[in-house]
Amino acid sequence: MTNSLGAEPHLLFLRGLSREALQDFRGITRTAQHRSGFVLFAEGEAARGLFVLQAGKVKLSASSHKGRTLTFRIACPGDVLGLSATVTGGPYEAEAKAVGPCQLDFVERADFLGFLERHPAACFEVVQILSQEVTGMQEQVGFFGGPLSASGRLAQLLLAWCAESGVKTGQGIRLNIGLTAKDMGQLVGASRETVARLLSKLKDGGIIERNGRVFLIRDKSALEALTRPQAEGEQSLDQHSAVEAQALI
Repeated sequence: MTNSLGAEPHLLFLRGLSREALQDFRGITRTAQHRSGFVLFAEGEAARGLFVLQAGKVKLSASSHKGRTLTFRIACPGDVLGLSATVTGGPYEAEAKAVGPCQLDFVERADFLGFLERHPAACFEVVQILSQEVTGMQEQVGFFGGPLSASGRLAQLLLAWCAESGVKTGQGIRLNIGLTAKDMGQLVGASRETVARLLSKLKDGGIIERNGRVFLIRDKSALEALTRPQAEGEQSLDQHSAVEAQALI
């Protein structure tokens, strides 16, 4: 018998398991709420277990070989954090820090491994998640090292947020970002100063409006144009940051 997760969308990674397995998983979880800035685990820390995000956002970042901090993604409700390290017993490969208040389920490593032994079908779900994580990492490396300028990468990020969590209004698409310019820079491989300058140019051009960390995307098509490879000699919003991402990696 399959489960029904309509009331618990954060457990969608268990969607293929039985009700009994779902109840078993609930029994080994501990739910906690954390403030903004709370570090769930540090890069290189021995794995204690995994986290399932119920509400809020969590920033996942790691250090490059040049000592710079790169943010690989912003986890949203339903995402599983620390799974690879929990399964392998290795250290956490990134830092996970709360972006605003958040609520998570925590499962200790020994309890999760015991859960996998009792419910072998869950191993397939784990493999799928790990495969998606590897694909996501490969895409992110290509994103940093690709042909897009910093303005193109920033536009691509804003468009992705529009698709994921944007709210359509009569004036445009509203985004509650919850991130600083530094955070956004780490996501697109650019400095805080570059991101602040590009956001100012987008605002001056009437493409976005900004009130603190709430954005209104007024001209989505203009953002889409920035994500297209530029013809030779074509001007972009940023002229001196084409190699900035490579310097960060």
